[in-house]
Amino acid sequence: MSLSVDRFARKKVAIVGSGCSGIAALWALNRTYHDVYLYEAADRLGGHTNTVQWKAGKYTTAVDTGFIVLNTATYPNFLNFLSRIGVPTEPTEMTFSVSRDQGLFEWAGTNLSSIFCQKRNLFSPRMWRTLFDMIRFSQFALDLLIDDEEYEPRYGGENMMNHVHKTLTIGEYLEREGYSDGFRDDYLIPMTAAIWSTSPDKCALEFPATTLVRFLWNHHLLSTLALRPQWLTLKHGARSYIDTVMKGFPPNHLFLNTAVRNVSNDHQGRVLLHLENGKTEVYDHVILATHGDQALSILGPSATEQERSVLACFHETMNNALRLVRNNPSRTAGPSSQWACFFCQHARPQSRRPAFADFRRKFSNSRPRREQQTQHQQRPNTSYAPSMEKVREQYSRRNKTIAYYTLSVIMGTLALSYGSVPFYKMICQTTGWGGQPIRAYGTSGGENEDLSKRLVPVTSANRIKVTFNAAVSDILPWKFVPQQREVRVLPGETALAFYKATNLGDQDIIGVATYSVTPAQCAPYFSKIQCFCFEEQRLNAGETVDMPVFFYLDPDLLNDINMKGIETVTLNYTFFSQFLSIYDAFTFVTLSILTAK
Repeated sequence: MSLSVDRFARKKVAIVGSGCSGIAALWALNRTYHDVYLYEAADRLGGHTNTVQWKAGKYTTAVDTGFIVLNTATYPNFLNFLSRIGVPTEPTEMTFSVSRDQGLFEWAGTNLSSIFCQKRNLFSPRMWRTLFDMIRFSQFALDLLIDDEEYEPRYGGENMMNHVHKTLTIGEYLEREGYSDGFRDDYLIPMTAAIWSTSPDKCALEFPATTLVRFLWNHHLLSTLALRPQWLTLKHGARSYIDTVMKGFPPNHLFLNTAVRNVSNDHQGRVLLHLENGKTEVYDHVILATHGDQALSILGPSATEQERSVLACFHETMNNALRLVRNNPSRTAGPSSQWACFFCQHARPQSRRPAFADFRRKFSNSRPRREQQTQHQQRPNTSYAPSMEKVREQYSRRNKTIAYYTLSVIMGTLALSYGSVPFYKMICQTTGWGGQPIRAYGTSGGENEDLSKRLVPVTSANRIKVTFNAAVSDILPWKFVPQQREVRVLPGETALAFYKATNLGDQDIIGVATYSVTPAQCAPYFSKIQCFCFEEQRLNAGETVDMPVFFYLDPDLLNDINMKGIETVTLNYTFFSQFLSIYDAFTFVTLSILTAK
């Protein structure tokens, strides 16, 4: 609500609300010749930005209860603003932990040790399924942003397999995609509750899925493998930038504990500011820097239809922000490896299935009361000392249990050692994870899909440069090189490339090739129709052979937001001896994972 006037005239401007928007407006107007006034209903400035002093004996520290951290990728404008006004920042950590059912289940996402801070979770299928779903969600949740208004698909449109409606809720998405209860209750809901400083029960599953995924994407919280930006915090507390902006502001222009009831216009077009105490002030311009529902209430009947349609969409909940300061580790939940910046403590939703302990207790209490009383009367009222035989028997049972667990761990480790490479290959070939191309039948169909439907070049797209790389194991005396440096193909266009292998040894050797694609997000769309990978290649001493690779890039890559800006794809082949050592196997898995990063 404003009056069009001469831009060079000195104006009287009121700002309602002293949150980040109000402080930003105040800082901008303070650099002009206008007369600025600030109204705040609370007894302090800052809104969600608040720093309190916490004391423990002779020690004092500043604790931020609202705005806490920022990073260079998500907050570039705010960082420029802080640099402009001279407010320093310092590096910090953005970590997350969960404690459920009074410490019965705990984990943190800082590192591998904190994930399994409770060692029994190493043998928990629920925990492993949660970790699997976390990786799956970080890889595929971006499909929800395909239909974002800022990104228009160029191929397929609403006929795509992963097309979703904008009204899809996060609960419906998790159920449709088959995510586990552990992922929902022990990761997604607690994480959003901790970030938004609200209780887990308020993070309803009716929240729009695209909005939540966009928030996680903008804050670099969707990827568990990629390097995340450095998180920062204000060195002297979040409130320090507010104190800097307010320095030198006239005290008689600041009105705390002064709520604004509504605004209106007089016959001259000026804005009338009606306060809760009954006073009315006249201004040339009024800036409403409040929540959407509060702004709509202040506008009242004077709000236009467009203002009502926009501001009525905003809803908010009242949350109590609590920051725990660890002055006594014995009073905090979880071991030190589970401590984190964002901490969520809650109880798991009650299951419909009765717990075994409850069933046993109910069964024991179902005996006749007379029988229970008789047994109680027959108990001797003396202390009981177990005999040495029973002590030895108890320790013998414990030793056997430990031996069984130890043997199980050893056998499981051996099985994992020998099965890690083929199991890893199988997963990567199916999902494209780890930089390995998928099967040639495409991504949106199945094995029965007609391949010719995928092999239609998209002439409107830019050509993608495909480069070739070759390597051999240290123990394999072969020379293995690509015969061409690069080819340029259209999405949907087939291409043929050749590699040359020469056995430099004096014996016949059988080799097996593995492959990967970089960058890793290209792997689901790099489809090979024919190649020499994972097949035994026998070369006689001194023999040289040509090895063809027939491939194409799936047109669906044009609709993937992760593929925007990708102009070069590299196909990597590595030859190993047929008798692959355990060391080489682990080296291959490690290099594949590092390549995926």
